[in-house]
Amino acid sequence: MQKMDTLDLQIAKMLGEDGRLSNHSIAQRLGVSEPTIRNRVKQLIESGAIRIRAVVNPDIFPEMLIAVVGVKQRGNPEECIAGISKVPEVLFVANVTGTHDQIAVIATGSRQKLAEVVARKLTAASIPNLVSSETYVVLFNRDMWLPADKIIDALQDSRD
Repeated sequence: MQKMDTLDLQIAKMLGEDGRLSNHSIAQRLGVSEPTIRNRVKQLIESGAIRIRAVVNPDIFPEMLIAVVGVKQRGNPEECIAGISKVPEVLFVANVTGTHDQIAVIATGSRQKLAEVVARKLTAASIPNLVSSETYVVLFNRDMWLPADKIIDALQDSRD
């Protein structure tokens, strides 16, 4: 992944505020040429530095459950993280300091689906090096925006 300079950071900030901004609009606001912006955006995307995607507010889906799962593991953390990442309901997983070794955020469309994910998919029998997990259901959030593709998939899976 490339290091982002000041121009890259300005572009990323603007696209973070409105991912639909045209290269022309960004160029005008930053006082550079449109081809410069086009090339920079292309490089940022290709290098994995930024991703432009739709995000949704989970509050508009009353049936949706968001949960934070704290995981304790032994051995190689990469194997545990890789296993957790493969669970379709996992939005992201991170290696952390504190009581837990990893934290995963998951989204499901029902309590039954949440129970299935926690009891069958996020277990020591299913995930390499996972020892135990503790699940916290999100009751309220402020300014949480989640990837639309994963949220829609989570809702569809619960309706099937």
